[in-house]
Amino acid sequence: MKQLLFFLLIAIPAPYAMSQMTVRAFLDSIAANNKNLSASRLYYDAQKIDAKTGKYLPNPSVTYDELNNASGSYSELTIAQSFDFPTAYYHKSRISDLSISKADDLFQQSKLEILIDAVRVYAELVYLNREINILEKRRLMANQLKAGTDKRMHLGDVHVFEVNRVNTEFARLKSEIQIAESRRNSLLQKLTEMNGGIRMVVNDTIFPEPADFSINDSILTILVDQNPQVKQWEAESMIAQRNISLQRSLAFPKLEMGYRQDMNSGETFKGIHAGITVPLFENKNMIRYAKARQIYTTNFADAQRHTVQNSISRLNSEYRAMQQSAAELNEVFKTLNTPALLYKAYYSGEISYTELFTEYDN
Repeated sequence: MKQLLFFLLIAIPAPYAMSQMTVRAFLDSIAANNKNLSASRLYYDAQKIDAKTGKYLPNPSVTYDELNNASGSYSELTIAQSFDFPTAYYHKSRISDLSISKADDLFQQSKLEILIDAVRVYAELVYLNREINILEKRRLMANQLKAGTDKRMHLGDVHVFEVNRVNTEFARLKSEIQIAESRRNSLLQKLTEMNGGIRMVVNDTIFPEPADFSINDSILTILVDQNPQVKQWEAESMIAQRNISLQRSLAFPKLEMGYRQDMNSGETFKGIHAGITVPLFENKNMIRYAKARQIYTTNFADAQRHTVQNSISRLNSEYRAMQQSAAELNEVFKTLNTPALLYKAYYSGEISYTELFTEYDN
């Protein structure tokens, strides 16, 4: 679900993308400066280099022997190159390309996890900014009420319990603001850490509004196809399929070709060196293992695709329900914005302090 939330935020095609670019700039900064992501990039770059090492010929061999006795000497020079059956190198090259692609997908997955964490930090900071603004307004209101009730108590218009309630509310609001500011400072420190030590500040108090979009079959396909885990396991499945062909090629005899020179008591013999290795035992059961792994990876890749697809559909349904609920609540809130009338009723003694804050909360 966390990956899908991120995709709905930044991975939807352009016509459906978020309209507020500050979120993209925020994520771009994290992606460029995050130390863990930089380390992951280097690690997977090394994995891509490693994926290329197995597709070349083995090292050539050069041997020289010299034997001597009373009747003369004998020397032998052999230069040889061994290699697998030629089709094996084609399959090794394809596996190398697929492994490089898988390394890119794994890096995108690690990048996705870091950016999801950044999105969560951003969302909580926006929430805290809005909450602190509201609490500050309420503290100002409580401070005004405190001054008013103190005067009214001296005049005998309110009793001490009302004053105590106002003082308690003022102290509670002050405590809530301190806790919220402490949490906001902690998140800003975490954000600085995620941004590679470069300080970032989030002052937004409103979440970016997503453009209205509908997830049809084509958009659903794009979201699933772009999911790094799906791409990773599909690459793994193709690697396993290609590995079956590779193991079959490795079951063919290995060859060795080269040059040989013999010198015996002043006579020199030159010629071609050739050899063959029959793999009777080395690759035993490797084809069976490759087939079993191909079945496993294919089934797991299909399971990943179905899981992501079902999760997106479920998330889209929840989004639609929340969108409708928010619209209905906003219509109700438009009729409740009457703080001036609440103050007037309170100061005239028509409602109590408790009723004032209850209605203000509503």
